[in-house]
Amino acid sequence: MVLKRFVILANSKKYQEHCVAGIDLENGEWIRIINNQNAEKQYAIRDEDLICDCGKKAKVLDIVEVECEKCGADHPTAYYQPENYAMSQDIPWKKVGQFPISNLVNHLSTKLKLWYGGYDRVYPNQLKDDLAPYSLIFIKPEDVKFYLDEREKPRTDFKYRGSNYRRLAITDPAYEYNLDKYPENENYGYVLSLGGLYGANPAHFKLISQIFKL
Repeated sequence: MVLKRFVILANSKKYQEHCVAGIDLENGEWIRIINNQNAEKQYAIRDEDLICDCGKKAKVLDIVEVECEKCGADHPTAYYQPENYAMSQDIPWKKVGQFPISNLVNHLSTKLKLWYGGYDRVYPNQLKDDLAPYSLIFIKPEDVKFYLDEREKPRTDFKYRGSNYRRLAITDPAYEYNLDKYPENENYGYVLSLGGLYGANPAHFKLISQIFKL
């Protein structure tokens, strides 16, 4: 086990539970915390896992310390989520500070494209051939549009570094219940996450796991 101190930049919906990820404050790298005892929900974090030693739930922009273990190459998530660390089942999380939202811009990505272009999904064979895999990224999108799809699920279209991206699902719970919260003429930061296999033709979907106003 290692002790990881990181700022939570995403706490999104995952099978009615949580996908929690952020930036390691020691090395600036992304980290996603998973629960190895919740494999039936693709290792989602449970509500009770978020309760820190102070009795309060960890939330976005909290700086927390978590005892965890790096997932090895044999873990089922390894090929598509290389940032994963499995949390300790015995030691509660510790809240140690608050991250200034004004510092978010320091973590914007410089990548030119998001997982093979503008499609909303990536297939396993593409990821397994990737020499530099990643599943988390923070970007500043342009020409943002928000809408509900035919199933009343929130989605977004946007442009990033000259490429158009369409119909990406939003899993930020704040957006789902506040459709008027995000006017389209403001500056946003998107945390994107690559999800687990899903669908009749199984693919990894590009998810907007957190939306920030910059």
